[in-house]
Amino acid sequence: MLTGIWWALLGQGMRIGLQALLFFVLARGLGLQNFGIYTTVFACAQILYPISGLGTHNTMIMHVARYPKLLNNYLGTPLLMTVIFGSFLSIIATFALSSLYKQVSALFILLMFLTEILAFRLLDVSTHAWQALENMRYYALSYTLLSGLRLLLAGGLWLTGYLNLVVWIPCNFVLTLLVALLLLVQLFYYCQLEWRKLYFFRSELKTSLYFSLSGVGQSLYANVDKILIARLLGSEVVGIYAVAQRIVQMAFLPILALFQASYAKYFQKGRFGIQGTLNYSKKLAPFLFLYASVMILIIYLLSPYLTVVFGSQYEGAIYVLKWLVLLLVIQVAHYLLGEAMTGCGYQRIRSILQMIVGLLSVAIIYSAVSAQGIMGAVVAALIIEILLFLVYLVVVIFELRRENIS
Repeated sequence: MLTGIWWALLGQGMRIGLQALLFFVLARGLGLQNFGIYTTVFACAQILYPISGLGTHNTMIMHVARYPKLLNNYLGTPLLMTVIFGSFLSIIATFALSSLYKQVSALFILLMFLTEILAFRLLDVSTHAWQALENMRYYALSYTLLSGLRLLLAGGLWLTGYLNLVVWIPCNFVLTLLVALLLLVQLFYYCQLEWRKLYFFRSELKTSLYFSLSGVGQSLYANVDKILIARLLGSEVVGIYAVAQRIVQMAFLPILALFQASYAKYFQKGRFGIQGTLNYSKKLAPFLFLYASVMILIIYLLSPYLTVVFGSQYEGAIYVLKWLVLLLVIQVAHYLLGEAMTGCGYQRIRSILQMIVGLLSVAIIYSAVSAQGIMGAVVAALIIEILLFLVYLVVVIFELRRENIS
């Protein structure tokens, strides 16, 4: 397990560096307005992302983490669901969004959705399989490979003067799809899997749906702010907010890596009830809270230099970043409780809570942005994360008492 965690942290460290450089290249190369448009469409794709596989990736991990020899049996369901729902959702989302940005053709919007909720989701199938097998080396290297190739592509286009939405979007789609297919072939080869032994388990869809709804709720309150800002304040303001938010997200990636490396372990501990998974969360908590606190201090002190990196057009992001960085410590708290709930079989409850908070977040963000502009979005983000932590805490306390009584 220690080896898996270090591989995950190493992989996420490389991924953070590569994504930071890619983020910088896109923000500078596309310009404030086009970067805002790209970010808005990307945010819509992220909301739909959990639905593309209907959560079957997670149920595959749940089964394979306990019985590794079942990988060949459970791999077929997420592959099929990703292809079907990823394609379907991309087409539907394109029709819904193409009227919003008439300066970008429907074809390019479709390719953006296909990149994130079909091609990238196919890559997720192979990485989730490695995660279930607790082989975090291949898990980490897979994402690092794609991030590195994306950076080379964007950097090459920027240096040659061809970095624009018309060129970047189709090239990124082709690259992501090729890497996803390559990694699937690698998975079949190293694990000696057979196509004829792939099965579709319709009975898994009910359980999988809860994982999917959980992801939708989480993506909703994490991305709807950019969509509402675009509608209420314009694409340029989205670009400013997205820069600050993206820096916070990259700072959170090492924390996420630790949870990903521990995902299978949570299901193993879940055999002892919520007390078992909660005890495991307690072991992770000191390191995670320390890291979050240090990162808050570092980002706060370095925030005035943001314009040196991204340019004077992003000056408004400095003040946003100083407040938005507080999300780190709150997210650590609710992830520790949420993963404990998932590991012991309370994913249904977690999914319902995330969907409720996700739907509430639309109203909260809309009201806050309408009243206070971009800083209203920051306040709303903090309120939503605190609310999620509190509802998790109530459920965990209740379930602990119920286990103790029984």
